[in-house]
Amino acid sequence: MIQLRREELLAFLGRCRMPDGGFCAFRDPESGAGFPNVADTWFALSSLTRLGEENPALPEDRRWILRRLSEEESHRRSPYLAWALGSKRLAGIPLSGEDRILLRQESSRLLSERVTLEEAPDLLRELAFLFRVRLLAGVPPDAGEEEKLAAFLLDNPCVGDLPTLLEGADRFFLEGLLHRPSGPSGPVPEEAPYRHPVLGYVLVPGSSRSDLFILLAGLRMRKKPPEPEEADALRLRVLFCQGTGGGFAPVGGARPTLEATEAALEILSRLPERGAPGVSGSGIVPGVEKA
Repeated sequence: MIQLRREELLAFLGRCRMPDGGFCAFRDPESGAGFPNVADTWFALSSLTRLGEENPALPEDRRWILRRLSEEESHRRSPYLAWALGSKRLAGIPLSGEDRILLRQESSRLLSERVTLEEAPDLLRELAFLFRVRLLAGVPPDAGEEEKLAAFLLDNPCVGDLPTLLEGADRFFLEGLLHRPSGPSGPVPEEAPYRHPVLGYVLVPGSSRSDLFILLAGLRMRKKPPEPEEADALRLRVLFCQGTGGGFAPVGGARPTLEATEAALEILSRLPERGAPGVSGSGIVPGVEKA
């Protein structure tokens, strides 16, 4: 029976943890090679939270996060700020008043950016992740920020017509933050054109490129959860990406990463439980909050 190999996954997360706190996806436990970073720490702590697992080394991780925030000036700007403060919150450290001010300042800075078509995907990704962290931290956009966000989505000429599912999902999320009686500030993308009968979702209609991040983007854009048969097919695709070492890769057979592992667990948490013959449930603890 195909199922989430939970104990192997926990062992993978343990191998990625550095002795002095923090996580590194490519740590070599034998040689000690690798260095902790806030992105991998966010992905690892989020994965443990989704699994409903206690972190046995939480005190060391907390000390590492606080030390990194106090020593690294780069962690006051996106995307490092969102990863660092997201990790801080997942480690059970309350956000300070200064943290909340930094989140709002960085949001304002990003919303004032004018970018080229080539730069637009990265900016959308940063904005969407920053606001996801803010929502989980209880710092939603205020009325003034909603106005800035609406103007950004409407006026930035490179954001109005984005070609891929990844960018469409980020825009869909940001549009959902607006509470405007006149409706969305621009065309809201639909995920249906990106569905594929075998691959689940593809990057652009008619293509064959699909990985865990593309599957997750499609699920984030859905207004209703998949029907049981489709959910089982998506679950199979995700579980196929779990490698022999326990972690998940973006596609089956590739090297596992903490980012792909966190994405796999979010996908499983979004799928309705049933399980077709030969497929078990998700292995995710119900009721865990979603980023």
